Amino acid sequence: MPKKHEATKICDKCGHPNPATASKCSACNSSRFAPSWVSHLRRVNRNFAVQITTPSEEYETDITQRLTLHKWWPGGAATFNINTSAQWSEVKRIVDEQLSPYLGWQTKQELASRISLKIREGDKASEEFKTLASQDPHLLTDLLKSIDLDKVITDDYEQIVEAVTDIASIYLQADESLRQAILRLVKKLPSEGKQAIFALADLMESLTLAQITAVTSEVRRRLGLLATFKDRALDDRTYEIQGDNSIHRLLESAMWIIDDRYWLMHSNATLRTVIGRELAKKDKKFEKKRPDFVCGAVDNKLVIVELKRPSHQLAVDDLNQLERYVVIAEEYETSHTTFEAILVGNKVPRQLTQVLKMRSQKFSAKSFVDLVGETERRYKTYLDALSI
Repeated sequence: MPKKHEATKICDKCGHPNPATASKCSACNSSRFAPSWVSHLRRVNRNFAVQITTPSEEYETDITQRLTLHKWWPGGAATFNINTSAQWSEVKRIVDEQLSPYLGWQTKQELASRISLKIREGDKASEEFKTLASQDPHLLTDLLKSIDLDKVITDDYEQIVEAVTDIASIYLQADESLRQAILRLVKKLPSEGKQAIFALADLMESLTLAQITAVTSEVRRRLGLLATFKDRALDDRTYEIQGDNSIHRLLESAMWIIDDRYWLMHSNATLRTVIGRELAKKDKKFEKKRPDFVCGAVDNKLVIVELKRPSHQLAVDDLNQLERYVVIAEEYETSHTTFEAILVGNKVPRQLTQVLKMRSQKFSAKSFVDLVGETERRYKTYLDALSI
């Protein structure tokens, strides 16, 4: 259950704090109060509020207060859209000017002031720099440009170099050439002063943009591959193609379509061949045409995915066949400690869903629509978040 705020009751209309015994808000006379886990509230409009809330006791975290965007409509609260820049500006204003002190958050200006003071006093400012980087990498470049070297005497440049060098440590994930370029610029501070600061800021900005560009390029590549997979998966003729160009080999090279955790999965062609041979020994229908399926491993998990052509109606027999793949795999491959087996087809009938409830949760079935739709939404959300 959420932790209660015994001392006050927050008005759900105007956000005014009231005594715990209040029946009406002393500021607006409303009798509607926010839930007990809301400690502060400001409204953007009638249905949209920015809140500070306390996580429930079951929510294992060191965070004691968090920011919550809440919108109500008939049917309850859910995710929602911010429709205009004016709404977003109002949210930012409320957070920056009214709620940040309650959360213990510092503004960029406050952090810049603290860092500048530490620089002048000869102290390191690594924690403040890291705080800025965790909020937004772009803030680092703004901060660098805000340092007023005209107010720093020459004898203090050594402290400035030490402080600014902390910035480079934040970007240890950058490639070696960029790290060296950062350090070269830092060393120029005593002789070049503000010119070196601006050059370093520009380099930081380039690094940030390069990272965003790399992520965006990869997401776009995956969306293109996903579109190819969708076109082929929904075409019965695709399933006549065997070998390296089959739909199963395409999926093996893009297992993030199934689960982002599987993007490093390596296929196991040998095990797949062994399973085909064993099936042929036990069932004559596999003598001429061996089954084709995805077979690979990630960490210590065996992953098997069976794709059925769209014209094929998924049935319990398909699930039983998938189970046979797993049983044979476990006879010949002992390095994995667990497995996941997925059946994918045009539609998952009710009978198959009911049988799956009786099987291990390591077995599942998905439709092409669900599989592709989930992945499309996930990756388009990435692009939207990057504003590309």
